[in-house]
Amino acid sequence: MASDPFTQEIIKDALVALGDEMFNAMIRTSMSPIIYETTDFAVGATDARGNLLAQGNGVTGFLATLDTAVQSTLEHWPLEKISAGRHLHNQLPL
Repeated sequence: MASDPFTQEIIKDALVALGDEMFNAMIRTSMSPIIYETTDFAVGATDARGNLLAQGNGVTGFLATLDTAVQSTLEHWPLEKISAGRHLHNQLPL
């Protein structure tokens, strides 16, 4: 990856925009007044290890635990068992 300051700034701004877009999409598409009226949620994007890369506005307590929640999920469900459209609710360990 390029280490020049211009490229780093472009990547940083893209990640900030990603977080803002996720936040706004949740508000626009939610059918729950808790989401679209009180914004009682948080959004973020992580890497494959669960490290937080981008976040939108939201409840600080939710944002603080987002990366930990993803990392915990990855401990139970390795990446090779996770794919788009796959529903895990029927396969959760008891």
